[in-house]
Amino acid sequence: MKRRSTKENLLKASVGEGAANDPKDVLIVEYLFNICNSVIRRPFPEAGRCSTDLIMEIRRFQRNELRYPHADGRVDPAGRTLHALVEKARTLRPKRTDLNKSSRPYLAGGSWCGPSGEVAGLLEFLEFKRPPASQQTQEPGTAHRAVVDSYLSLRERAAAGKLHRLKAAVNSGGSFSKLTDADFQAALAALGNGITLAMVKAFAEVESGGKSGFGPAGLPVIAFEGHWFRKLTNKKYDQTHPMLSYKYVKKAGPEWQANNKDQETAWKTLNDAIFLDSDAALQACSWGMFQVMGFNYKDCGFSKVDDFVASMKAGERGQLDAFVGWCNAKPARLQALKDKKFATIATLYNGEDYGNYDVLLEQAYKRHGGS
Repeated sequence: MKRRSTKENLLKASVGEGAANDPKDVLIVEYLFNICNSVIRRPFPEAGRCSTDLIMEIRRFQRNELRYPHADGRVDPAGRTLHALVEKARTLRPKRTDLNKSSRPYLAGGSWCGPSGEVAGLLEFLEFKRPPASQQTQEPGTAHRAVVDSYLSLRERAAAGKLHRLKAAVNSGGSFSKLTDADFQAALAALGNGITLAMVKAFAEVESGGKSGFGPAGLPVIAFEGHWFRKLTNKKYDQTHPMLSYKYVKKAGPEWQANNKDQETAWKTLNDAIFLDSDAALQACSWGMFQVMGFNYKDCGFSKVDDFVASMKAGERGQLDAFVGWCNAKPARLQALKDKKFATIATLYNGEDYGNYDVLLEQAYKRHGGS
């Protein structure tokens, strides 16, 4: 049997209320729910027919698991309901040893029950007999189970790969190497005439709070921006992960404060987001002494965001180089720095809602000898 790629849709068409309800797709959804539900719950017969019970179960899942205010009772091929159902099944399937090929549910005494064993023995004791073949609901084959199990296995390997990448490429400590006078002079040379040392040092002070570009664990200082994660993932996780993907309301809103209350929390937040979408998560963070956003990695001279992150971890010089790359990427940025237009600089660097960033930057600029 051809294995289905994790990038392919597990369903060919929708299942549920008012949907196409192709029997093959219905079988897959029935089996997914049988994996996710407790063995105590009444399993679906996996007959390939979209029943009222299945639609009610879809709605229950949407309300309880996804917090949908208006559950539509449908599982769409590229929808959030299927994604959440698959992710739950992925974690539960290895624990469900009762769901092998010989453990198909069967109708006994009017109730769907499991295979022979303790349950069957109890049923026999209670004088519930498995109906003769002529009275049994015809059991479909197990091809749909093989498709789902294979798909879940691929998803599990992909998830394991994400965790490996997270531990090896992101969470490993960086360097505490500090910026030297030579580093600052190299930056000024790269920026060209008209940019003063006071301006560069002002950025370093304001963005880092006058501290290092690294936290106590040896990792770059970061801040996770959930509204950027939302944009970079096309709002995919708004309902399933509202603390990671949320609409921008104001600068440093309640979600931002909870996610970034300290560096340990910020990195845990990043870890959670990486598990959902690693590229988007890395791009949705500001990094290091100059707090350059990850989505600027190309402006900073990198072909991949992973390379940008590696530079952020390499030391404060790598963080300074990223800032220089960002400045040089567009003439308007350099011109604003040369003209000392602090409001324009604040807008370009932090967006329209920059608060008093322009004031802080100008004050730091003067403290470092700017005039």
